[in-house]
Amino acid sequence: MNYRNSNSAVVAVSLLFACIGGWLVRDSGGDAFITWMYVFGAEDIVGWDGLINFYKNLRIAVSPFWSLIEIFSYKVFGDYRITAIWLYRMAIVGSFLMAGLMFKKSMVHSLISLIFGLYFIAAVVQIHPGNPVVADFFFPGLVLLYYLTQTKLRSLGATSKWFVPLSVALGMILTLLELTRPFVLVMVPFIMAGTIVAIPDLRKKALLAYLLPIVLLSGSWHVHHWINFNHVAWTNHSGINLMRAWDPIMGDWQSLEEQEEPPLAPGRQHNINTEVHSRNSEMMKRMVVEGMIEHPKRTLVEAKWLLQILLDGKTKLMLNRPDHWILKPYKAIIRIVVGFFVLGLICLAVRLVVDPGSRWELLKSSEVQLIGVMVLSIFAFSFGEKGEEARFLLSLLPLFSVFPMVTHIKWTLTRLKAGVKKP
Repeated sequence: MNYRNSNSAVVAVSLLFACIGGWLVRDSGGDAFITWMYVFGAEDIVGWDGLINFYKNLRIAVSPFWSLIEIFSYKVFGDYRITAIWLYRMAIVGSFLMAGLMFKKSMVHSLISLIFGLYFIAAVVQIHPGNPVVADFFFPGLVLLYYLTQTKLRSLGATSKWFVPLSVALGMILTLLELTRPFVLVMVPFIMAGTIVAIPDLRKKALLAYLLPIVLLSGSWHVHHWINFNHVAWTNHSGINLMRAWDPIMGDWQSLEEQEEPPLAPGRQHNINTEVHSRNSEMMKRMVVEGMIEHPKRTLVEAKWLLQILLDGKTKLMLNRPDHWILKPYKAIIRIVVGFFVLGLICLAVRLVVDPGSRWELLKSSEVQLIGVMVLSIFAFSFGEKGEEARFLLSLLPLFSVFPMVTHIKWTLTRLKAGVKKP
């Protein structure tokens, strides 16, 4: 029996996983969005004028949506427990639970995903305290929620009473995803195009409903940055991140005009929410691009090295040096999972070439589109910064735990067996 049709089995497995996962993360807590780089704190914001001025002048990579929830949390509870504890724990457990339940063809497939998920949650609890950025699990959780919702929306007809509400929800999820990590901006066209192609009824009946939250929330924030700060991305720090990754191919970046502003409050870091920091960031981005153009071979070598560092399975993060027994097989398990993903990519590429009849349906599937987002995410985490690879890899683990490559590996093996049997 295909257990996807058994609601009782899904509920039972989900509850068991949630209980075990919840127990594993019972003491976990993360760093709030608003405290990124320890420039700001919710205590800085007094009254409605203070709130408006905060967002009006916000340049650094602090999510406008999640920080608003954190300001509310601080005013009500005196801390950031809504995002830094409640949603953080839910994101860790929920992302791995969604990974175990989506795109599954059999109970075995799901159970393997969930078992890997529980192991990875146990590893997260040991590694992530080195720098527990809550966005690390909001990101994969929202990616998986997006494709779960897209799959459900695709299964509904345009006549369903849920079609338009789910279209709005899908757009809202993409908006939250884009306002969780700045680099998601470059993925948005790919994600939106995939969705519009995958669901013909969406572009015919509910395209406006889908686009509405994206344009009003995410779009307006980027327009604000473009008009007031002359850059589209909602960060003024991306050039500094790129510099860390691509320093070997850059020129003399020490000649920048950085003048560190004093902290806004005792115990904080220097204030980088400034025009000078923005200019330096843009200058570094240009220097990285110039270095790539000037040293193409060295760039390829460096890119390969950056990929290897990310996918190596590091466990040391900042000052955290975990030595728990649960991490003994971690590096080997990461290599198995990554190897399986690479094998699946090869099989998918082969299938797209040799089976043109199914090519369009494959490209429209949420499964293949998720694989595309995974590849883009690996590139973003590998090439966008260097120094916290252990943390970046944790953010990819829920996506790897989906094992979306199984179908394409099976298809390739079946074709190979059929070829061997031919006289």
